[in-house]
Amino acid sequence: MALPTYSHSGRMGLASLLIGPAAGLASGVLLAVIYQYAVYFIPFIYVNFLLTLALGAGIGFAAGFALKLGKCRNGAIAQLIGAACGVCAIAASHVVNHRIVLADVQKELAAQGMSASEVEGAFDFGTFLDMRAESGWKIGNKVSGVPISGPFVWLIWLIELGAVAGAAGVLAKMQLNQPFCESCDQWAAREPVGSLTPAAFTPLKTAIDRGDMAAIITPSRDPKSDKTANFTLHRCPSCGKSTYLSCKVTYKAIEKGKATEKSEDVFDFVAIDDGQIDTLKQSLAGAQREPLPKMAPAIKKPLPGKPTPVAAIKPTPPRRPPQQS
Repeated sequence: MALPTYSHSGRMGLASLLIGPAAGLASGVLLAVIYQYAVYFIPFIYVNFLLTLALGAGIGFAAGFALKLGKCRNGAIAQLIGAACGVCAIAASHVVNHRIVLADVQKELAAQGMSASEVEGAFDFGTFLDMRAESGWKIGNKVSGVPISGPFVWLIWLIELGAVAGAAGVLAKMQLNQPFCESCDQWAAREPVGSLTPAAFTPLKTAIDRGDMAAIITPSRDPKSDKTANFTLHRCPSCGKSTYLSCKVTYKAIEKGKATEKSEDVFDFVAIDDGQIDTLKQSLAGAQREPLPKMAPAIKKPLPGKPTPVAAIKPTPPRRPPQQS
């Protein structure tokens, strides 16, 4: 039987339904203005893609922060609100782009005697989108780049919309990734428990599915491992009863010739009591004082097809002929 873990109740306060979308929309409009000016003055599609993800992340962070402040415990609603705010932000960015281009067109046509209101009436938002899709842009060099226009522009706009809405939804939901005490109506506080180096990774990773609490509260070390297990407690600051344990491992990896530190979640929010917490703390303290178990010496085997060295071959003594009586 798998070990019990925390999951949200799905409840949400009225305040979260008000301040969550408000924060998402306000940040979305503000970031959309910045985003559209950046895209307008930085006409590089690869940079624009990074700006698109940054736009979605900013909206999701703002919406999720407000939803958590309003004590929302419904990840699906948080993701929906974040995504909806992302869609509104993209719409606002196109409106901003229309106003930027409209101002340039009004300046050009003012010399021909057309008033600003006449230009705005002839160059409405729908006309702007059609013109923008028809003109498109080029990927790569401005002269020899690949031209994109027509339905391909609409396709890229759809991808842009999905990227922003998706990033905003995911980031909004991630802000709620913390246990909540329903009795005290407040979020649990994080408290570091300790770490273990080098940690045996597999017993910890499979402990939840195997229902093996002993593998979690008495973790073992492995001299062949390069991972450090870091344990974090999530406890209600008021009652101290809603208590859960998480574990993350950190290790170093070589990427592009440079050593970088990486991390990986092992398990999240396993229900744990005070006695098990004390056992874990004692195990971590005791394991660090004990010497590492010795590794068995590796047995060297000759490579296939490689002859055994002559010095390693023991000569066979000659057999004496039987003596005749």
